[in-house]
Amino acid sequence: KATVSVLNCVFLTHIVLKPMAAHACTTEQCFNESITAITDEMTKMNGAYDIFWVLVCTVLVFFMQAGFAMLEAGTVRTKNVSNILFKNAFDPILAGMLWWICGWGFAFGLDADGSNGDNVNAFIGNGDFFLVSDGNKMTDYHLFVFQWAFCATAATIVSGAIAERCYIMAYFVYSAALCAFIYPVVVHWVWSTEGWLSAFNTSFGRTVNHGMIDFAGSGVVHMVGGFSALAGAIVIGPRSGWKENQDALDGAGSPKERRELEKVFAPHDRALMTLGTLILWFGWFGFNCGSTLALSGGFGAVAGKVGVTTVLGAAGGAVSTLVLTTALDSEHRMLLDPVFNGILGGLVSITAGCSVVNTYSAFIIGLIGGLVYVASAKLLNKMRVDDVLQASPVHGFCGMWGLFAVGWFANQDDIRAAYGPDEANGTLDDMSGVFFDGNGKQMGTQLLGVVVIAAWSFLMSGALFFALKACGSLRIPEWIENVGIDKVEHGATAFTRSFRYVAAAGAETDDDVSEDGGPAAEVEGAQ
Repeated sequence: KATVSVLNCVFLTHIVLKPMAAHACTTEQCFNESITAITDEMTKMNGAYDIFWVLVCTVLVFFMQAGFAMLEAGTVRTKNVSNILFKNAFDPILAGMLWWICGWGFAFGLDADGSNGDNVNAFIGNGDFFLVSDGNKMTDYHLFVFQWAFCATAATIVSGAIAERCYIMAYFVYSAALCAFIYPVVVHWVWSTEGWLSAFNTSFGRTVNHGMIDFAGSGVVHMVGGFSALAGAIVIGPRSGWKENQDALDGAGSPKERRELEKVFAPHDRALMTLGTLILWFGWFGFNCGSTLALSGGFGAVAGKVGVTTVLGAAGGAVSTLVLTTALDSEHRMLLDPVFNGILGGLVSITAGCSVVNTYSAFIIGLIGGLVYVASAKLLNKMRVDDVLQASPVHGFCGMWGLFAVGWFANQDDIRAAYGPDEANGTLDDMSGVFFDGNGKQMGTQLLGVVVIAAWSFLMSGALFFALKACGSLRIPEWIENVGIDKVEHGATAFTRSFRYVAAAGAETDDDVSEDGGPAAEVEGAQ
């Protein structure tokens, strides 16, 4: 601290003495010039600190890809680990290319003069493709890379829902569509200064008189990923034998029988799942706190408060999930798997309102988020929707609750700090939650956002998955499911031995498995 103080004094002394040394001037003139110079330099320094803050948070958000990879790798069966790791590793690659080509342009694109001028479009952006607009390069590169990390996160959510039965080329198609079009359009609606649903749009094209509050992406990121995942899981259908296994579980007569049935589709490595969950929680601080996009201008204090609400939201989700799942379990076991999703469900739930709710509201939002996760997961299981990672309950339904929660719990002081009274072009009473002297208008806006984001994501993704299914390009054959996607589509397993794949194929040795990865007799018969 002493070193920094000395350096600051030297720096400021240099700024003050420089005008006096440059030319003769009166004391007042030199003082005014020095103040102007100091103000300019401090503005530049604040801008540099803000950029550095965004880049640090970008690294945290990008690290969440490792969390998703570990969580998903631990959840799927051993014969499909390489496949799910490939998808998680390739998501940021596809997102990077497509966000550069058109994703950023559709989300935030502006004309060459820095505005949309006569080409205002409240539905979709229309400039800055390839980060160039009419030959002029953009300058907000730190925001580009931050939003790229968010885009990759939305794409990754889908991969877990349809794991263990989807062709790798189908993955390329749906991930590309989500990164290039489905996700950027929602970003434009909610986060751009021109979007029809945006709280940052103060001038034109907005349908509501005060925009939807989604500070860090419960709707924009998680609902888009979650409802796209739900559409994919419905269209592709359950894994081979999963429906029969769940039917048998419902009719299981003894704890021993139930435990044997649970082993069939159980996660293969809960250590990886634990590591993945904690990495995701770690990265979530970049996700939520980084959404201030600055430290200067009072946003450092907002970022600090957001860190607290993020912790409490996760804690609330974990506690309610543990209590409810333990009570519902026939043997009252403290099950580990749902607690992981309870943590994530609490984090998703608090993401929208992390900057506009107080601390006890954050804990309550997380508590309810855990209940929403458990209830929606049970509902989808009853409907026999096979979502391997339970991505749609965690991200889709908890994201929906997160947007609703703003309409109940947002308070005026925190809204003023995060958005400013003029930012949303509406009164604070209009924007406050019902429990904090709000008049209900913000709840209506949040409800509108929930409906349109869910409908857009589900219908657009569902149409794409149906098209892939009609072309026969979506789902792998049953024999590949039995053998495992790793050996067939990737030519290598995630582990050094292949006995699991041989056993899955009903063979006793590697010789009984064909070079193509399927049971030798079945492949010969097909030929």
